Amino acid sequence: MAGAVWQALAGAGLGLPPGDPLRADALPVGEEHGLPLVRFPLERPADAHQAVENGTVGKVLVDVTS
Repeated sequence: MAGAVWQALAGAGLGLPPGDPLRADALPVGEEHGLPLVRFPLERPADAHQAVENGTVGKVLVDVTS
């Protein structure tokens, strides 16, 4: 799924190489790198948006696979 998203972004002219979801210049994320991931299921996009509005530290993700 991630590869498809990167390819879609690349096709939109955003400069991301198609088929390369792990770019060398990408920042590492996750608790072990000091940038926590906050996940919300697809059924709760409003909660994810509210987390961003409230200044949640880290990456706010909406999980489309659950």
